[in-house]
Amino acid sequence: VIPLGVHLDDFNFSDDDKLFSRKSLGIGSNDIAILFLGRLSFHAKAHFMPMYIALENVQRSLPKDIKLHLIQTGWFPNKVVEKMYRDESKLACPSIKCHFLDGRNINDKKLSYSSADIFISLVDNFQETFGLTPLEGMASGLPTIVSDWNGYKETVRNGVDGFRITTSTMSEGNGYDLALRHNLGIDTYDHYIGRASQTVSIDIQECIDKITILCTNKELRLKMGKNAKERASEFSWNNIISMYLEFKNELDNKRTISISNNQTFLPPINIQDPYTFFNDYSTFKLTKDCIVITSNNNKIDLEDFYNFSSISYLENIAPNIEILKNIYNFIKKGKTLIISDIRNSLEYDNHVISKSILWLSKYGYIELKKPNEKK
Repeated sequence: VIPLGVHLDDFNFSDDDKLFSRKSLGIGSNDIAILFLGRLSFHAKAHFMPMYIALENVQRSLPKDIKLHLIQTGWFPNKVVEKMYRDESKLACPSIKCHFLDGRNINDKKLSYSSADIFISLVDNFQETFGLTPLEGMASGLPTIVSDWNGYKETVRNGVDGFRITTSTMSEGNGYDLALRHNLGIDTYDHYIGRASQTVSIDIQECIDKITILCTNKELRLKMGKNAKERASEFSWNNIISMYLEFKNELDNKRTISISNNQTFLPPINIQDPYTFFNDYSTFKLTKDCIVITSNNNKIDLEDFYNFSSISYLENIAPNIEILKNIYNFIKKGKTLIISDIRNSLEYDNHVISKSILWLSKYGYIELKKPNEKK
């Protein structure tokens, strides 16, 4: 695999650059600026709600003289989505100062990287492959918090350059309904990836813990930022171009000795089960032995939250609200359970229960742990 590269010189910022950038955004010397840079699309890149929920909890635990700023730099697909981001940030993380900048503007992009203390990208989408912006954040000398997901596993060294946050999703063979809806033309590609992303959960409590560590430990922030910058140098375009040249030479050698054949290539169907096709993306899969723990990270009433525009933006994108409430109430009574307890006690299809549990975990109402990883 030949990865994408970065122009390292584009991400060297002086102390004066950083001071100017922070002042222009109203970021105080004791404040912590956290940057997400990328497409501002909750259905196709990363749903903003887990990040908002995590940051609100972090802010409440920090000393009063530390103010969190969230810089979201990118571009919205349309005005409707932009309104969802702006409105729901006020509902889910009212304690956070949110800045929205245009990632297509080179000056805004430089301003973002030079003013930040931490880079964050909690991607939860199957179409996310390599992920270039975390590398740019690392090249800027920022410790990086990312979801433990596909290509991010190859760039961010957990505990060295930053932290990779545990992810979970459905086990193999559970996504044929999603694939079928797309292949029959019922769902567009946008709707397909949006539905699939609702079954990808990021461990919000772990995210809260890691952000808090970086916010309260300047020495660790600087150390990880230094490590991150050194790591990013491995992905300089000079190194990547050399890999392409080596690959070209290898292909040239193969062509000189290859024997032509007339084998017929049969392409696969348009879309396949994402949980099978991309089965190595997440940290772990939901099984009957996974542990479920109640959580208070999302303090918004479940039914109120369910009615947020970004949560129920598509018909049946979220599990049925009554089923969610029944499963959630059952989990709260048990405090700590395993998936099989829920399946054996509630008269719902196992597939429905699994999707509902991942949804409740994704949005901070419960926590999921691998077997034998009880809190």
